[in-house]
Amino acid sequence: MKNIISNLKVGSKVFGLFAGLVIYSSSLLAQQDLPFQTGEQLNFTIRYKYGIVMVKAGTAQYAIKDYIFREKPAIRTSLTFRTTGVVDAAYSVKDTLYSYFTPELIPVFHRKYLNEGKTHYKDEIDYKIFSANFTSVQSKRIRNGNVRFDTLLTTNGFGYDPVFYDSALGTTAACLSKEEKNSRSHRAKAVQALLREWPAFWRAWMERIG
Repeated sequence: MKNIISNLKVGSKVFGLFAGLVIYSSSLLAQQDLPFQTGEQLNFTIRYKYGIVMVKAGTAQYAIKDYIFREKPAIRTSLTFRTTGVVDAAYSVKDTLYSYFTPELIPVFHRKYLNEGKTHYKDEIDYKIFSANFTSVQSKRIRNGNVRFDTLLTTNGFGYDPVFYDSALGTTAACLSKEEKNSRSHRAKAVQALLREWPAFWRAWMERIG
């Protein structure tokens, strides 16, 4: 694939944006006409805009490859982000995310290394059971060499709930009720906004075509 040049700001939002590619691209792999085959990769150049000046701030790479994980065939997605130049001198960021799936794209294991400034994290999500109705994962975080938590998380809802962490609440979606999740869901809020605006939109549209 050709390199893709992206003008993005450096920080957690950048890594979060690229991390989203993991789930999105994996869903694409499940389609018959695969637009993104194993063995391919995306290369990004991240630039930081300050006024009229735009400097190279870092590089990122997202790749998919066939892999053997725990002695079984798997698909591994990798995502790396590195600051460069003056941005790296001011605040160094070196982040890496690995995700392992079965050939049927069932998640097996995620590992994330975050090295940002003087802070170093290693997060692990080990799937024990994954389904639409019940999922359990072993979640572990190590910060600067110290284990912050190592616990089993379960959910009766969507299988990725133990992965989605809400920093405002300090917990994952697996620990929230359906009502709490819906109250914070971007999609739920979008549907609610649509329902509020729909009557006026429909009346205006009918008047226009009438």
